[in-house]
Amino acid sequence: MNWKSGLLRLWIVSSVVWALYQLWGSDLSCPLEFVGIETGAGPWCAFQNAEPWRYYSELLFRIVAVPVITLLLGLAALWVVKGFGGRPEGKDQGE
Repeated sequence: MNWKSGLLRLWIVSSVVWALYQLWGSDLSCPLEFVGIETGAGPWCAFQNAEPWRYYSELLFRIVAVPVITLLLGLAALWVVKGFGGRPEGKDQGE
C-alpha cells in the first residue's frame, strides 16, 4: 500500500468536498443577483452584495485556507514519521 498517494488522493477529495460545502453555504444566488441575473434571492444578499470584494475574498480565503493548512500538517506528519525510519543497515556514520 502506498500511503503517500493514498493520503494525497484523500486530501484532494476532501478539499473538493470542503470547497463545495463552503460554496453551498454562501448562497450562490447572491453572486448571480450581483451580476444582474434575477434569481429571487432574499434580503440577506443585500449584505453580501454591499461590499462584494470583502465578502467574496473572505469566502475564497475560507475555501483555500483549510485545505492548504491540512496539506501542510499532513506533510509535517509524514516528515516526522519518516524520521523514525532509522538508518539503513551496513551504513556507518563516517561514510
